[in-house]
Amino acid sequence: MKESLESLKFSPIAKVHSPFRDKVLIPRNSGLCPLIKAELHFDSKMIDRDFFKDLEGVSHLWVIFVFHQNKENQNKGVVRPPRLGGEKKIGTFATRSPYRPNPLGLSLVKLESVSQAELSIEVSGHDFLDETPVLDIKPYVHYADSRLDSRIAWLENSEIQRQKVNFLCSQNINPLHLKEIEQILSVYPSINPIGKVIKSYYRHYDLRWSQELSEIVVHQILEYF
Repeated sequence: MKESLESLKFSPIAKVHSPFRDKVLIPRNSGLCPLIKAELHFDSKMIDRDFFKDLEGVSHLWVIFVFHQNKENQNKGVVRPPRLGGEKKIGTFATRSPYRPNPLGLSLVKLESVSQAELSIEVSGHDFLDETPVLDIKPYVHYADSRLDSRIAWLENSEIQRQKVNFLCSQNINPLHLKEIEQILSVYPSINPIGKVIKSYYRHYDLRWSQELSEIVVHQILEYF
């Protein structure tokens, strides 16, 4: 039994096409940014159209994926959650930190559309980096998965507070993309020094933004190809 467990291997069944080009702007949980969409493209060597039968009748999915850009040797027993400002250590198993014994993620997303012909689905409210490998998808079952009495003690006094986002430069930018960027930055945890300009990428944009005392300021949005 020990040998068989140690030799477990899994192959990705799909890959994510996401507007998040780096890890900086990815929401710290799924569901925080419902405007943000992604496509999951399935491997035709493993998946055929039969797998998609009846999927149109499912509203939400659990997606099991791999944190594929984790650096080696970052398996940690305690982490510093951004939601607490990165100042308090919490045991890894009490968090959703990507730095785990096995770098697996679990996200709940809304299913927007299904394409059997292209072996792909579109989801929203995700927290996936572009090119993320997907190991499996499963339907969210409300009567089994929802727990009204659930709790996480260290998060009880850490509600999501959406910040104001001030764009100093937004001309000639797709209005929908601006709304997406605003939604993403509005839930960004306050972990950066005040006034420090952060560089990050989203879709085909190069962003420069900073955390100020009462808002997030976007200084620059440049298109790159």
